[in-house]
Amino acid sequence: MRLSGAVVAFSARLTKYPLCESSCAFLLPRQSSLRQPSASITSKAVRGEVIKPAPFPYRKKKFGSLQSWYDRTSSRMDENSKVIVVDGPPAAGKTEVAKEIAELLDFLYVPEAHTDLVYINSYGYDMKQLDPQLPPRARSFTMDDFNKNPFDERAAHLQLLMYKMRYLQYIDVLTHVLNTGQGVVLDRSVYSDSVFLNAMTKNGYVSKKFRWAYNELRRTTIRELMRPHLVVYLDVSVDEVLKRLKKRGEENSKALTKQYVSDLENFYKHEYLKGIEEHAHLLVYDWNEAPEAGDVEGMIEDIERLEFAKHEEDEHDPKMKDWWWPVEEELAEKRYKYSSKREELMSYFIMPGAFYDCPEVWLSSEETETFQRIWENAPGHKYFPGYNASMGDTNLLFKYKSDYRLHTYQPARRSWWIPEK
Repeated sequence: MRLSGAVVAFSARLTKYPLCESSCAFLLPRQSSLRQPSASITSKAVRGEVIKPAPFPYRKKKFGSLQSWYDRTSSRMDENSKVIVVDGPPAAGKTEVAKEIAELLDFLYVPEAHTDLVYINSYGYDMKQLDPQLPPRARSFTMDDFNKNPFDERAAHLQLLMYKMRYLQYIDVLTHVLNTGQGVVLDRSVYSDSVFLNAMTKNGYVSKKFRWAYNELRRTTIRELMRPHLVVYLDVSVDEVLKRLKKRGEENSKALTKQYVSDLENFYKHEYLKGIEEHAHLLVYDWNEAPEAGDVEGMIEDIERLEFAKHEEDEHDPKMKDWWWPVEEELAEKRYKYSSKREELMSYFIMPGAFYDCPEVWLSSEETETFQRIWENAPGHKYFPGYNASMGDTNLLFKYKSDYRLHTYQPARRSWWIPEK
């Protein structure tokens, strides 16, 4: 038996390595305690000119032991080196709010992960065009497909795919912050992914066995990340969500029923928000009158009042614990882990035994062979980007380098999951 469609796209050719928190411990001699950045975020309007080293070119160069000696991570970290997540139910207006917060704070905006990141390759070819050649269970399954038929057995591996994409995206967010010092604002994150899994299970879209296996995988993987500093939750009533869904043409969705939206609200408020507040700051806004009357500038004022040095002042206070680095060595280890060891982090996703009792995410060997053969010979997909003469790539004889992250994610063919600017 083999993994299904998009799951294979992420699991193929990964090599499993044991993770070790001290994998970069050799980088630096033991240092004295670091001076922690200022405890409060400052908006672009009042911050003025910031003098610090230029961003490390993490998309082109690896960060390793040599770089750690002359490129101190702490030299770029300041009061705005933070991760902010804007979350809320569907149609809450998260995208607009996240973009505006990023603009006012001069942070990088990262849009919500979506299936086009897998199904549209680097040459712009839509891999969904291959579906007629694939076995039915190996064909693509997107959010649009889910809205039309949430009871399709492929809904399970769609949810698993979304978790993987959000996980990859969050690794890249941490990479960006630690290599540039610039803060990031995300439209939803990997931490609230389980909200959708729980609502899907309650409504019968996925099995309870799948939920158990997903939670086992989540427990194993989520602990490797650093939680966000702040979550901004846009609170919108169920009736208002349904009204907005209708306004944007999704009133006929078979998945986004009143019961499903109500379950999302319950899991958000009674599980996710309670859990994330133990580490991160939480700001909740009634957004029923938004976006027309939304006051994002007022949010910025609230954000500037927050204190982000909780764990530094009291070691028993878990808030911001993930972002407390007593010595430069520990900060370098984190940067090394996310910048250069993503393959090891993703080795957890080589299908663990927990999923053996979930037939909805498995394919037969014949189905898998057909899927891999067709995907790996798709336009622009046979070789790494830059090496496909059939797609117009030139000077192949003189090329000898490829993206150091790229080989890990065949056949997804994507090395970065956040925008460059």
